[in-house]
Amino acid sequence: MQGTLDNQSVEPVVRTEAGAVRGEVSDGVICFRGVPYAEPPVGPLRYRLPRPPERWEGIRPCIEPGPHALQGTSRRVADDRYPLPQPQDEDCLYINVWTSGLGDASRPVFVYVHSGGYFLGTGTSDYIDGAAFAREDVVFVTVTYRLNGLGFLHIDDLFDDMTSTGNLGIHDVIRVLEWVRSNIAAFGGDPSRVTVGGHSSGGLTAVALMASPLTKGLFQRALPMSCAAGNNTITAPVATAVARRVLKEIGIEPGDKEALLSAPARRLIVPNTIVAELHEIAGGHPLDPVADGYLLEERAIDALRHGLGADVDLLIGTTTEEFRVIVFNERGELHPEPLSMGVSAKGYDYLGLLKRSAVSEEEIHDVYRRSLAANGREVNPAELFVAVSSDYVMLNPSADAAATHSANGGVSYAYRFAWRPPAGGGLVGAQHGNDIPFFFNRPNTKEWRHLFADQAPEDLGQKYFDAIVAFTKTGNPAHPGLPDWPTYDSERRATMMFDSQTVLVDDPEKERRLLVESAGSYRD
Repeated sequence: MQGTLDNQSVEPVVRTEAGAVRGEVSDGVICFRGVPYAEPPVGPLRYRLPRPPERWEGIRPCIEPGPHALQGTSRRVADDRYPLPQPQDEDCLYINVWTSGLGDASRPVFVYVHSGGYFLGTGTSDYIDGAAFAREDVVFVTVTYRLNGLGFLHIDDLFDDMTSTGNLGIHDVIRVLEWVRSNIAAFGGDPSRVTVGGHSSGGLTAVALMASPLTKGLFQRALPMSCAAGNNTITAPVATAVARRVLKEIGIEPGDKEALLSAPARRLIVPNTIVAELHEIAGGHPLDPVADGYLLEERAIDALRHGLGADVDLLIGTTTEEFRVIVFNERGELHPEPLSMGVSAKGYDYLGLLKRSAVSEEEIHDVYRRSLAANGREVNPAELFVAVSSDYVMLNPSADAAATHSANGGVSYAYRFAWRPPAGGGLVGAQHGNDIPFFFNRPNTKEWRHLFADQAPEDLGQKYFDAIVAFTKTGNPAHPGLPDWPTYDSERRATMMFDSQTVLVDDPEKERRLLVESAGSYRD
């Protein structure tokens, strides 16, 4: 069965290593939802590395997604505008697959890892839809993986016989890549042309996979978006301290394995009341990937410096104002507690930047004042916080990863997504996540109307989506609709700026980049 299917009465069936699955055809695209890629991680398999699924007899219907991973909330999403996905279950290791044809093993594959800071999120949100990719002859796979205390709590040193527990959600993604290698040909995919990518924590996962000795040959391209790009890795002692505090809060003693394995799964979700405290313990995000000596021998960015992942083509991108999502709501209003979110009275001492930098407070203020003015922004604590924190946590680390990868013989491309939607009088800005609907080539759907007001430029969306598809197919994001796009290196730092007018810029905001580099990584 090849090509796009027009007969929607066809019930496509594919035989995987574990058994046959039946999908459905919609608008000419074949979709399989809720395909198991591992044994349910329940009972004695809780806190264990994922295992291949047991075989089943007959044909398994795969037309509904599997359960979402158990998860908690976030201060910024715990309201009615962002309901948590339902149903949730500890049994959550399922994927969804979109394709335009079956059995010929000719199409490149994209494995998409969802965002949510490892605390929350799902691979089956309404906006995560691979149909546009399938219509471009890309087999698109979305992943649901273990989250929160069940997937990212590092308890190796607190209980006997535990392995890489702080990275279990990433091990789930590795199991997906193994599943793809063994099964994707039957879905029309080429297992030798696999891209893994995602947004935010999904991007962190892509970088961690590049930097891991466990993933050799499982994928050929990586597309991390809006992430700290390997600078965020936690050491095992710090991750253990985070886990110890969580266990104390939920009332499970270290070493009491029976209590750990028999506790209701919901009890093991990190209580929202201590998340701020965990940030203090971790010196940043508390559930980031762990250098545990198994998945990661060292910080992911250091592993890239030592040559891991050099055989993987890299396309890395950010938005230009990532941290606006923390300071401004969707109406362009300041969040009611910006100071508690990290906006100091001065706005630019993010995570102790002033203490770490060799330059003076006056120079930091002067550099960012000039940059904000040149970009038509006010100079106030909120705007300073957005600019400094975006650079410090995401823009600079992403540029560093691209340059590091290139210096070690890898192929790197870089971009920034700069379009500012009309919501909130423009104050919403090019914030964290605003590129996601363009990635799926559906920016003017109802899910994004509150931000984009049906004004997302179609030309911009098509150029951005076409670049993603081109990279997935060839390892090069260039296409005829864009300016010339050379590879990224530490000298020129060529960066495609996606905006109403898309242009190539060499080393954007160079003065800011050099200043923040003087402080080093926030987790050095």
